Amino acid sequence: MNDIPEKQNQPNQLALLSAQRRLYSASKKLFFWRTIIALCVATVGSYLVSNITYFGSYLALAIVSYIVIDIYVLKRKESEHRETAAAVQELFDTRLYELPWNDFVAKKKPDDELIALWARPLELDNQALKDWYPREVGKADLDFARFVCQRTNLWWDSTLRQNYVRFLIFILIATGVVLALLSIYFELSVAAALVQLLPLLPLANLLQEQVRDHWETYSQNISLKGQIDEQIEKMVRREVLETPSVVSRIFQDEIFRHRRKSSLILDYFYWKFRPKQEEQMQFSAESKVTEYLNAKPA
Repeated sequence: MNDIPEKQNQPNQLALLSAQRRLYSASKKLFFWRTIIALCVATVGSYLVSNITYFGSYLALAIVSYIVIDIYVLKRKESEHRETAAAVQELFDTRLYELPWNDFVAKKKPDDELIALWARPLELDNQALKDWYPREVGKADLDFARFVCQRTNLWWDSTLRQNYVRFLIFILIATGVVLALLSIYFELSVAAALVQLLPLLPLANLLQEQVRDHWETYSQNISLKGQIDEQIEKMVRREVLETPSVVSRIFQDEIFRHRRKSSLILDYFYWKFRPKQEEQMQFSAESKVTEYLNAKPA
């Protein structure tokens, strides 16, 4: 038995969840505006190039300037919020798992003042924040529960990213097909078609960057989840693990690294897939805990 189900709903823990949610939201808003600006450049730029012949050189300068600002200002601020949110989420997990804080990987713990700044007190009674992890994990001992919770984090994130990558690839392919068809329809030369494509560079750069980052994180999560599954199977078989808490700490370090550097997924997709994923998550956790409790000692 362990007290993860109860501890995760304590006010100080819910404050961490509220803070990390708002920090992630701030990062997502920056990404949203980066996307909107890229879309505006693509649509307005295409119109200007088509109707004002001498505007091409000015547009090229504007696009290059925006890309520089995007990389060194907007993206950097987005990353700052994401990394802070990852640190807050790491504090939430390490408290629940009773794992030591790793200063080498996660650096300094988030200050209480930062939590107070970002946490929204009115959210603390929000049911969406409660029962972050399946309550079934409370039936097992802490060592096993840690692995199940860590596996839950990785499965949830990788499944969501897989769906998101499919959507982004669809957008990229659809955009390319539409542009090719328009070029053929208007019988544009190669040079003219390239000029028409110029305003789409910021958007295309943003989308391909997202596809690459999300797929890389997805692959890493799947690999790490497989390693955790191996530990879970060993414990189900009642094999003796000499230092399960140390192994969990190593896994947690990798989870933190992924959270800190990975691109975020827009909230719309999170809420769209949450009901189905939550049902699957609950079933999986209950199944693994039941299998563990019913297993006969080796």
